[in-house]
Amino acid sequence: MIRTTGLRYALGTLRRHPAYVALNTVSLALAIGCCLLLFWYIRFHLSVDRYHRQADRVVRLVTELHMSGLSYSQGIPTPVGPALRQDMPWLTAVAMVVGQEYRLIQVESRAGQLHAGQLRAGQLTNKFTEARTMAYVEPDYFRILDYSWLVGSPDSSLRQPFAAVVTRRLARKYFGTANPIGRHLCMNNRLELTITGLLADLPDNTDQPYELFVSYKTLDFYAHNGTALDQWAGISSPTQCWVLLPTAESVTRLAQQLVPFHRKRHPASLDTYQYRVLPLTAQHTAPNYYTGIPGDVLLVLAVIGGLLLLTACVNFINMATAQALRRGREIGVRRVIGATRRRVFWQFLIETALITSLAVGVAIVLAYSFLPILRQWTQTPVPFRLDLIDWGFLLGMVVLVTGLAGTYPGLVLAGFKPVLVLNGQATQQQIQGLPLRRLLIIGQLAINMAFVTAVLVMNRQLSFWLQADSGFYIDQRVTLPVYQNGNQNLARFRQELLQIDGVEAVSYSSKPPIGGTINTYPIRFADRPTVEPYQMVTMVADSAYVPFFGIRLLAGRQLPDCDTVSGFLLNATAVRMLGFSSPEQVIGKLLTIPYRDTLTRPIVGVVGDWWQEGFKKPVLPTVLFTNQNSFSNCHLRLATGRKAAIMARVQAVWERYFPDNIYGEVHLDEVMTNFYAEEAEQFRFVQLAAGVAIAIGTVGLLGLVIFLTSRRTREIAIRKAVGASEGAIVWLFLREFTLLLAVAFGLATPLVWWLMNQWLSRYETHIAFTPDLLGMGLLLVTVTTLLTVLVHTLRAARTNPARALRTD
Repeated sequence: MIRTTGLRYALGTLRRHPAYVALNTVSLALAIGCCLLLFWYIRFHLSVDRYHRQADRVVRLVTELHMSGLSYSQGIPTPVGPALRQDMPWLTAVAMVVGQEYRLIQVESRAGQLHAGQLRAGQLTNKFTEARTMAYVEPDYFRILDYSWLVGSPDSSLRQPFAAVVTRRLARKYFGTANPIGRHLCMNNRLELTITGLLADLPDNTDQPYELFVSYKTLDFYAHNGTALDQWAGISSPTQCWVLLPTAESVTRLAQQLVPFHRKRHPASLDTYQYRVLPLTAQHTAPNYYTGIPGDVLLVLAVIGGLLLLTACVNFINMATAQALRRGREIGVRRVIGATRRRVFWQFLIETALITSLAVGVAIVLAYSFLPILRQWTQTPVPFRLDLIDWGFLLGMVVLVTGLAGTYPGLVLAGFKPVLVLNGQATQQQIQGLPLRRLLIIGQLAINMAFVTAVLVMNRQLSFWLQADSGFYIDQRVTLPVYQNGNQNLARFRQELLQIDGVEAVSYSSKPPIGGTINTYPIRFADRPTVEPYQMVTMVADSAYVPFFGIRLLAGRQLPDCDTVSGFLLNATAVRMLGFSSPEQVIGKLLTIPYRDTLTRPIVGVVGDWWQEGFKKPVLPTVLFTNQNSFSNCHLRLATGRKAAIMARVQAVWERYFPDNIYGEVHLDEVMTNFYAEEAEQFRFVQLAAGVAIAIGTVGLLGLVIFLTSRRTREIAIRKAVGASEGAIVWLFLREFTLLLAVAFGLATPLVWWLMNQWLSRYETHIAFTPDLLGMGLLLVTVTTLLTVLVHTLRAARTNPARALRTD
């Protein structure tokens, strides 16, 4: 009965103060809504690939590269898997996976049949480009990771060459509702495959992108991108080695045996490559090798959520203590009729819990409404769910906020002395702890300054990356895929493209200067007895490539206009790593590269460095040479304007030359932007946090201003009575808040300086954290704060002094 009465009383109290309830509900709902979104986001990332039954025993081998500095690769040399099975028979299972990128898949028509080397018109009706969904796999891959087999099994479906298994989604995409088993696919107009198995669709929370699995034995008949399967010297990122350990603890044993294993199998690459063990449960967030998001970013997001919640609690405390000034007589009467201090305290906690519960309801609606935007920002399929864990999280929010935000104001209310209150004494004289509330506001202002400054720093860094000189031109450059139908076709194709009004230049290569797969090879320089202790990036390009992209020629001459390899171009980083200070010193020297056949040719020129992987990573040593049989990209420079019309005519020409393929175009400015998508995502989170923190902080400031003006009502009235102007009275409060801002700035500056310099130092090239960024952060928070203070204090300054003295 008592509890029911307390609840009814709390509800009645809240109904009598709708503005107070609304302000606190909004500020708490904003904070809890952000926390809920962040909780969903973090929980999703921490759940990735945890559903595999043996997840704690599954690891993948990755490579640490020691070339022009330290870098990291998801890949591993192709012979590692078979060698592990021979040298470490104690491993439960080992499986190689060779991923494929941007493969053309053609689907057999119902009436047609595929015959090796006889692809007749009309048999292939549908064409698809699979960006990263295809891979060659060994059957044991499905012993290591969990896939649900609807038809077939690893042993029966993937033991023979030219066999393929698809997920249900791809089966519907290729064959509609027809039975896919026994149907045929063709890859890149060359490799004919038969569907022998069907898998259930992949869950959203996985980093494994493959849905079209081809038997690994097929590689015995179809070369792995021209690289022999026993090649230890080359690494390709999509080539993976998966291992199932006998126990989770044996990961240390495997890691300890990798160096002796490497020394035994291929000692020549030991100084360049170092194999590392990456547990499946860590690969989504592991530093340097993460396939999703760095773990420290998730930690920062959790801290951001905590700071927003803390800011909302500070607001509640300030609003509640300001509201206490208007509830003095109510509390006094309750104390006179028998309510104890303890009962008053718990009554306020009930009110706080009710407001927090209402805020949780609003927060759920806000989070649900904003979830599609979060998915679009992050390209992450964060689910909307309210399961037992989520409800536990929200209940924890209610308990935490009620305790943090309700305890101090509850003690203040419980401490009212009924005799003084009912005699008309000013209740603000009994509300002690103004220094505490000022300290809370200082902390809140410091958090706001940190958020705003972080936004400014990240915005400047992103702008720098997108506007700085990357060493090559990207404006009006478009890349198209090309397929080798004979060199004469490519020559005619170039001529037809140049006849299109708006196409100013054309160049061919194996990859554009940014983006695409990076292939590295060991090199031997001149007459040195051994290969260099690092590898160089190899790129095939025509004679127009360097001037086409505006890459500077530092010494020597351009690549010759010929069909085969007759000389090499090095970049400046490669020259430095060879031990020379001047580009001219290497001109004419011989360089040997095991590119398919071993190539030994003179260095004919040196070009300036360009940032192949954006400004976040160091420049890699690079060698360029001409080999028309390896051209796979066509680059166009377009005239300014009319891009859509020009590309429409380009597409028409392209489709005449490559009718069996799918047209696609890549704009290099978009590729450059995508290199910084992760940082742009972090920037959006900090922007959101800064906006919410300022909105919440404004409400908290309003509460403190109300408290201060109420506390000094008599002083304000007397000052006005003796002739003080409104401006002088407003300045009394602005001066105090200016002091609070100064203290907050002093507290925030060293912390934000350290944090942002830590963030900037993660990147190879970054801006300097200059004092003007701190100054702009201070200015923005100061303007917001003083405007909030000004609005309410001006109203207090305009109050009739006679009325104020009569009611105070």
